[in-house]
Amino acid sequence: MSYDQLHWLNFAANMLLPVLFGTWYNTTLMMIYYRDELFPGSTGTVNGLSMMFSGHRTPEMVELENNYYARKAESNEPELPPGMTMWGKIQCVVVAGFLICFAGGLDISTTVISTGCLLMIITAWKRRDYDSKEVKIDETTGQPVEKKKTYDVDGVEIETVSF
Repeated sequence: MSYDQLHWLNFAANMLLPVLFGTWYNTTLMMIYYRDELFPGSTGTVNGLSMMFSGHRTPEMVELENNYYARKAESNEPELPPGMTMWGKIQCVVVAGFLICFAGGLDISTTVISTGCLLMIITAWKRRDYDSKEVKIDETTGQPVEKKKTYDVDGVEIETVSF
């Protein structure tokens, strides 16, 4: 795109129809294959779509919600604070920077590769230093649960490395 000097507004205008078609196509397939799971108790696809846009719920949906909130109240998992985490904010800043560079006409290849690398580095840093390293305990035996083993293409076990 940068070689043809295609401005991002022209690109967005050219992509409008494919995006609308893709959205329609995905929604149609989702309603065909997963309507019963997404809208339990609905009488058909049109009814499911109307519930999606109106927010109405069937009695089955209300019962599932009540069961979910009852299980959530019984569990002792800590609540996440409302709002975005620090990592979410960092990722939003990186994506906004990408969009600004894209709109500013910088080289697309360099912008995309730089943004992808930056997001991978941020994610790796978060996983290494900030994700939970708690040991899970099996409720029935009281013993620590072993981590799943990872294997490479040849079937050789990959040793996990602790930092």
